[in-house]
Amino acid sequence: MDTERFQRAMALRDSRQVQGALRELCSLSEATADPEEKASLLLNESRCLIQLGNLEGARERFEEAELICPRTQAVLYIEFQRAMLQWHEDNPTEALKTLERLLKNYLDLLKTAEHKGLNEDVQINRGKLLVQVDQFGEARVVLEECLAFELSEEDHASVLFNLGLSYLKLGDVAKAKGRFLDSLTDAAREENIVGAHYYVGIINYREEAFAKALHEFEWCLARTEKGRLPERHLYKWLARCATQLGMTRDAERYLELSKTK
Repeated sequence: MDTERFQRAMALRDSRQVQGALRELCSLSEATADPEEKASLLLNESRCLIQLGNLEGARERFEEAELICPRTQAVLYIEFQRAMLQWHEDNPTEALKTLERLLKNYLDLLKTAEHKGLNEDVQINRGKLLVQVDQFGEARVVLEECLAFELSEEDHASVLFNLGLSYLKLGDVAKAKGRFLDSLTDAAREENIVGAHYYVGIINYREEAFAKALHEFEWCLARTEKGRLPERHLYKWLARCATQLGMTRDAERYLELSKTK
């Protein structure tokens, strides 16, 4: 494999130039006859296609890689990508099971220096999946451990956001607010940025900082599509804030809007 071109492809992907990374990876996979190298490249193509929202193409690349991959340590990466596909195909429970099985069967290998990056990816995504399936206590432990990793800026922001959600669900509001605020960086995903503002708004409301809460919910309202937030929820919170602030007409308007969205 042309190592320089592969590293360039990874740099493109990490800088969110996913189309460019995919083109480079496709060119490399077409040029190699080594089954293990080709499987590795196909898995990375699958990962790029997930980022681009092409799950059918991602699944095709994964199945091709699984078919040709020799039963070497490359199996670890096959199982990790299987979990990522299951997650993005709306099966987080199975994805979590796959990662747990990977840890159980290959823990010693994952702890070696060679697979350090994969081990960290497994734990980061396991933590996020635990949040998604409402196992917040275990998620908190895993994600706190992830903060000791040498994380990319995007992963660091994502871990902090999911920690904030874990703490909020576990009732530790002060820590939750701190984690949400710390997650608001330029590297954070737009969906998580909007989500962090939304949850900070809820915390502000509980702290009776109604004007601050109103500001957060108004900010989110202009970004519901990016944050994937149901507008009716925002309008209900806006109505509550407006009521507490004596903004009767606004409260009535928000309440009516909450019924139509």
